Amino acid sequence: MEEGQTGKTKEGKKKISKKDKLEKSVSWIIVIILISILIIVAIFFIRQKFFGPTFEYNGYEVTRVRPEGTTVTMYVLRTPVRIYASTQIYYSNLRYDPRELKDIPVEETTREVLLDPKPTQVYLTFDPDAEDKGHIALSMNEVARILGTSGLFLLPVSTGVTKEVEGLEEKKITCDNSNESVPVIDFRYGDETKIYVDETYWRCIVVQGKDKDEMVRSGNKLVLTILGI
Repeated sequence: MEEGQTGKTKEGKKKISKKDKLEKSVSWIIVIILISILIIVAIFFIRQKFFGPTFEYNGYEVTRVRPEGTTVTMYVLRTPVRIYASTQIYYSNLRYDPRELKDIPVEETTREVLLDPKPTQVYLTFDPDAEDKGHIALSMNEVARILGTSGLFLLPVSTGVTKEVEGLEEKKITCDNSNESVPVIDFRYGDETKIYVDETYWRCIVVQGKDKDEMVRSGNKLVLTILGI
C-alpha cells in the first residue's frame, strides 16, 4: 500500500510540476505581449511628437507639409504674435525644422533692435559678388515675407546691394544707411553661422551663414527670432 501511495505522490508531483511550468510559460508570453504593446504605443507617440505631420515647438504648433508636385518639405508654424498693441495669429513657412535651428547663436537684442521703435523702412542687402546669391535670395525672401507689407508686420521692405553695380547705383545699401527709424539687415557669408547686431551701427543686423545651406538656416532662425520664439 505504501509503495502504491508513493508512486501516486510522485506522479502527482510530476503533473503539478508540468502544470506550473505551463502556467509560467503562459505568464511570460502575456508579459512579453504587454511589453511589446507598450513599446509599440510609445513608438507611435514619439513618432507623432517628433516625426509626425504635426508636433510642438516651444509651445507652438508646427505642421510638416510637402507642397503638391514638389519634393520639398516645409514647416508651417502657427503663432499668436503681439505686434504694436495687437495680437494676431500668423502662419510662417520655414524650410527647416525649427528644432534644427537651436544651435544658431542670436544676439539677445536682435529683435528689439529691428522692431523698436517701429521702422519706417527696412532694408535687406547683400554682396552682389557673393558666390551663391540664390541661397541668399531664399534667406532674404523668408525674412521679407514676414516683415513686408503683405506679411505680418506690414512694414515697407526694400532690397539692395552692398557694392555699387552699374545702373543700380541707388540700390547700394550698407550699414551706413541704418538710422533710428531705418534698420538694415545684411545677409553675408562668413566663418560662422550666426545672427548679431553690428557693433558700430546699432540698427544694423547681420545674418551670417558659413555656406549656402547655412545661409538659409540663418534666415529661418531670424524669422523665429522676429516672432519671439
